[in-house]
Amino acid sequence: MREDGIDARLSSDYEGICAEIESVLEEVLGLFVDPLFRNYMGENAAQDLREDTAQVRKRLYGPFQLTVLGDFKRGKSTLINALLGTRAAPTAATPETVTINRISFSETPSAEAVLENKKRARLSLDELERGVLEGILEKLPAPVEYIDVRLPCEMLRGVTVVDTPGTGDLTRRFDEQAAKALVSADAVIYVVSARSPLSASEQAFLSAVILPQSFSRILLAINMADTLETEENIEKVKNLMYQRIGADGKISIFALSALDEFCRKTGLERPQPALSSIMENNFMEFEQALQSDVIMQRDVIKSSRGLVLTRALLERLSARITLVRRSMQVGAEKLRLKEDALESEKETLYAEVTKQKEKLAQYVDEMESEASKWMNEFLARLKKELEKMRTQAQTSDIQRYVSFYLTDCIQKASQACILRHQRDIRDLMLNGVKEFSNGISQSIFGSVQAEIAGCIADISWTKADTAVFAGDVALSMSGLSAVLGPVYLVGQAIAGAIRQREVSKGQADLVGPLLQNFGLVERAARENIKAVYAQMKKDILIQLDETYQQQIELSMEAAENVRKAALDENVKAQDVFSSLDLAEKTVKNCMQRLQKL
Repeated sequence: MREDGIDARLSSDYEGICAEIESVLEEVLGLFVDPLFRNYMGENAAQDLREDTAQVRKRLYGPFQLTVLGDFKRGKSTLINALLGTRAAPTAATPETVTINRISFSETPSAEAVLENKKRARLSLDELERGVLEGILEKLPAPVEYIDVRLPCEMLRGVTVVDTPGTGDLTRRFDEQAAKALVSADAVIYVVSARSPLSASEQAFLSAVILPQSFSRILLAINMADTLETEENIEKVKNLMYQRIGADGKISIFALSALDEFCRKTGLERPQPALSSIMENNFMEFEQALQSDVIMQRDVIKSSRGLVLTRALLERLSARITLVRRSMQVGAEKLRLKEDALESEKETLYAEVTKQKEKLAQYVDEMESEASKWMNEFLARLKKELEKMRTQAQTSDIQRYVSFYLTDCIQKASQACILRHQRDIRDLMLNGVKEFSNGISQSIFGSVQAEIAGCIADISWTKADTAVFAGDVALSMSGLSAVLGPVYLVGQAIAGAIRQREVSKGQADLVGPLLQNFGLVERAARENIKAVYAQMKKDILIQLDETYQQQIELSMEAAENVRKAALDENVKAQDVFSSLDLAEKTVKNCMQRLQKL
């Protein structure tokens, strides 16, 4: 037997992995049965562990969740309808009427609007037509949390498809819900448009938000590929996509038309008959990959996701145990924490929060000024490049590609500025979190305890927070689409010149109207940089404030638990340390067991 044939014979034991994870969860939950350990750790730690455990079990035993993501108006709902071969997800949404849609299996078709007040409103499948649905949603007594659609479709057996609102500035009110859908996702289809393939905001969202979630497979669908006119153009855009995402084996790219496939499956007229054969083959390739790489592997994927969540749970618990241990080592008599002292220290800490936020806001303002300077220099160079087109570019190329060229160049330049500063801001935030935890340690515990400060930072700032921060930046970047309007105006100026036969020799006259209108693009690019940095600063300060608040409460709780327990004459310090030793040993052993899976 060839050695490379062994891997093909191996597969994950889903039931065995679930059993091992369940054993680990029961073991760590059992730690809190000990009253001594529970009192020192605090009720919040126990509640967090219960919630984390429930989330792990939901991922292991709940329906496999296939989440469809993408910017607004990328055809996500149409893609789902094409996959299922029926109109299951509402389409033609506006930012005001967009909903999250959860589509799962049932022998009997049904649809309901699940409201935020925990009530449900029955719907007929015919009412999923967006024009009809909007009128119904307006009359409901509470906002809609999601639309629950159930269909007798074989693909949905054991699979729930989640149709999310578009990411981006048009639908920011749904960002939190879309983020929750991503966190609870088992696999992802990311939909982009062939008309604007992988814009700056989409690249940022993919690299900063989706990829860090450790999905084993991501299907990237270039929708509306039939609008590219020729097979050659389709391949060019597909190759461009591979260049933009880099060599990442997790991502598979497919150029397809959801509308064409939906029309084919439902017997409607195809939008681009000349490309129908290519589109049919491309969509079939996409469906086969979805079936073989995702749906057929759902148990493997679910167990893998469960392992990731369980390891994170153990890491947070370990940090909490260490925090309590170091607090104990400081000594309750040194803490001298009374109720009035707690309030006094809290006011001091909140003042420090304000100082930290002002410092970071100033940094972001300085970065915005630097980015504006870079953008001005770039636009000047870009204008010179356009002037060269008078003699070096073909008229047909200018007419066909110049708008895309301008948009692409400006978005890449903006993205380069923002992503460069994103790394700096992330480092500043992490340093701020650590610096503030040191301040808390000194303020509450009486001296700077490095391990105490480190535990506070580890518990309050997790990998998930890093992803959320990156996501906020990515969503802020979605405002770059504002540059498109002026670019389209430039394109219209060129088209107008052609229609009015103002072109005599070709290149020079075509570029002339473009340069005359270039000021529109320059102003839009500059204003957009300011708007993106302003939004980024707002999002960062909100997250930083939440993190600092959590650090204060976490530290207060740890110190107060130590103080109260120390007043109990029946409790010996050695007994507490023994309880903590046992907990640390248990968590370490659980981590080692998971490493073997």
